[in-house]
Amino acid sequence: VRYVIHYDMPKSLEEYYQEIGRAGRDGLPSHALLLYSAGDIHKIRFFFEDSADPEKAEMLLKGMTQYASTRKCRRQLLLGYFGEVLKENSCAPEECCDNCACGPVPDLDVTIPAQKFMSCMIRTKQRFGASYIIDVLLGSRQKRILENHHETLSTWGIGAGIEKDDWFALSEALVEAGYIQKYGEYNVLVLTKDGQDALVQRKTIKLPLLLHQSTVLNAPQQKKSSNPMFMLHKKGAFVKTLGENDLALYEEIKEWRKKNADEQNVPPYVIFGDKTLEELVEKKPQSEAELLSIFGIGTAKAEKIGSQLLRIISERLE
Repeated sequence: VRYVIHYDMPKSLEEYYQEIGRAGRDGLPSHALLLYSAGDIHKIRFFFEDSADPEKAEMLLKGMTQYASTRKCRRQLLLGYFGEVLKENSCAPEECCDNCACGPVPDLDVTIPAQKFMSCMIRTKQRFGASYIIDVLLGSRQKRILENHHETLSTWGIGAGIEKDDWFALSEALVEAGYIQKYGEYNVLVLTKDGQDALVQRKTIKLPLLLHQSTVLNAPQQKKSSNPMFMLHKKGAFVKTLGENDLALYEEIKEWRKKNADEQNVPPYVIFGDKTLEELVEKKPQSEAELLSIFGIGTAKAEKIGSQLLRIISERLE
């Protein structure tokens, strides 16, 4: 056997280790690929009710999720779980895990975003998971946030300079570094003593992270304007770079967005944000596949409004 591929995450590291051990028993190089998502975790927990010892099952699952999400040497973590110490800090070249193969991730100064994240945890009473905390930081107006009146918090919307995936990466890095920890069935986030100390004493926080180039770290907090979204660049700066034709396209899409927002009785950014508007003008997608490459447009939104946007762009290009 040369490859062992897990399409779902195993329930424990014991199970995972036994299954990947089927590869390479003849001593020749072999590979293991693990695909996982948060949905796997919820699915595994669904069966905990039938477990003879749910508490032990949760502990085993925690070990598996730590292995799957770690940014450190996976071989070191795996061997350490079974009581074997890997003397080196990383794999040997001939038996390399994916993290070590990519080389060490440099430590990044994430002091300000980490402070924002942990402050938001405190202001929401440490009763929610990462997804909810991130939605608050990004200024979401989803029903649950409005019902909890969390759009009134000082931390609502202060994370608009960081992409959602990067917030999740930061959250996992803070867990791995011991500043916060996940608790219970729904992975509620709570501060550890180290996290409390770092927040109160305003300590510098450096973590191994690779983020999107568009993410803005350690930028001063933006002031709120009459628009509930936070402007990341001077208003009108993008427009000033446009030629006559692109400016006409920009205004037409913007007007179309406003008309749709008025019909639905929602702010224009609910239809799509300014970053999406700018990319539509810059890239001028000509097909649904190209449209899906635009920031903020997924499959559902493409099906709903894609044909109208493509028509507007196509007519301008004729």
